Amino acid sequence: MIYQGASLGAATWSGTVASFVRASGSWANSGDAAGVLMVYNTHGTIAASTSLSNNTQSVTGFATAGTSGYGSAISSAAGLYVSIGSRGSTPSTQSWQWCDLGWNIQYTAGGPQDFVDLNVALEENLTPQYATTAWKTATSGSSAGWSVIGGTWPAVVATAGDGEMAFWPYFTGTSKPVSGTLTFGGFGFTAADIPPTAAITGMEIQIVSGAVGITGSFTAQAIDQTLRLTNVSGPTPNLASSIPYPTKGIVSGGGSASDYTYATYTFGAPSNVANTPTSLLGYNGITQADIVGANFGMSYSVGLKGAQSNQHVDYSIDQLQIRFSFLPETNQIYFWNGPKTPYTDGAMTSSSTTLTASTSHPFTAQDVGKTITVLGAGVSGAALTTTIATFTDASHVVLSTAAGTTVSGASFNFGTAQRGRVVQHYQQGGDQEADSATGTLYFEFESSSGTIGGLPSRTIGTGEVIRTYPTNAQTPDGGLADGSLYLATSGSAAA
Repeated sequence: MIYQGASLGAATWSGTVASFVRASGSWANSGDAAGVLMVYNTHGTIAASTSLSNNTQSVTGFATAGTSGYGSAISSAAGLYVSIGSRGSTPSTQSWQWCDLGWNIQYTAGGPQDFVDLNVALEENLTPQYATTAWKTATSGSSAGWSVIGGTWPAVVATAGDGEMAFWPYFTGTSKPVSGTLTFGGFGFTAADIPPTAAITGMEIQIVSGAVGITGSFTAQAIDQTLRLTNVSGPTPNLASSIPYPTKGIVSGGGSASDYTYATYTFGAPSNVANTPTSLLGYNGITQADIVGANFGMSYSVGLKGAQSNQHVDYSIDQLQIRFSFLPETNQIYFWNGPKTPYTDGAMTSSSTTLTASTSHPFTAQDVGKTITVLGAGVSGAALTTTIATFTDASHVVLSTAAGTTVSGASFNFGTAQRGRVVQHYQQGGDQEADSATGTLYFEFESSSGTIGGLPSRTIGTGEVIRTYPTNAQTPDGGLADGSLYLATSGSAAA
């Protein structure tokens, strides 16, 4: 809340800040920053050439209003403007609320600055970045009379091609023209997979299945009967496909995975963003709370299509999995002061904490405490992410965690991440496709606990890599194993 007058209680005018765009000058306490301030009027009429005070942060005289605030200048802030109050020619009733498309901005008291501007070299468009969960399979449910081969339900349909499966025998013209309904639960989605404030934007289901003929002419074919999500908000349409599964020729019994020719069937088309499904398949009311809820699940059954006289057709399911895409509430990024391209000469011995880089020699004493990831050096060949504990020399450092796997020629990266949130950005020149785009990024610093505002934990330097903040509770590591997207490089320093 800002105002003109002796105090907010005695203000001749007051209003709520919707947006401020700096057009010239600097934030660096030089007193020459100028730009366009857009507000929502709450009381009175703003006066030109009169000082402004910030009640939220208890700062008096932080700026001076220039020309008349009504209609004398066109705001350069991009976004959506919503009319609040009466329309007409009276300036005091021409209040507009600015709604930035893509970001929720929270201004907090006590911080020395609400956001920072930084010149950047853009690699990707800084529009809100979609995120996608890993594929998840069920850990609970009912097999509903299906025959389970090679294990227990639903573990037999967790992995494709492992010889485990479930099948249903159709004896047409008898009591089994439609299968029992399989239920799937315990997918294990958590807030680490999808943040509580995220908007669900798409889902994708994959089923690996097939059918075999036992006796008859096989004019009957297996098709989906029902496929639904369960215990979710909003509509729950049946996603069953009318396309029949291919039927393999006569086999001896259908009780083995080798009897079937499996195919993968996908529900939910991916977008032009790699691995990001953007269709909700009609489940338009689904929420994060539904997906992470203990009762979230799926149900599935199959039936027959075509003539069904004196035929025996078996249907088998080898795998069912699901994943979701979502849009985080805010555009989270991080600055990385390590290399843009990882080193590739890392060597570690299992149970040892020493990392050797005999070709690149990248280490200095200032690297102690930085995050480091070594691909393949973790348990069972996973990535090892830890910190640098001790500097030995330019080719050797001691890590805080020992290797679980012996590696040589391994990729590694090290640095310190500083998290932030994009407020707005403007491309001011060049071309992203030609890697020549430049612009200005407005952002807020954010602590690891999610607190907005305040000072960063370190200075942001020139030439730092800017990446999307990783989801799924991954530690930022410069993009080596955290799944982040490279967005830009800082062209100037910001503290």
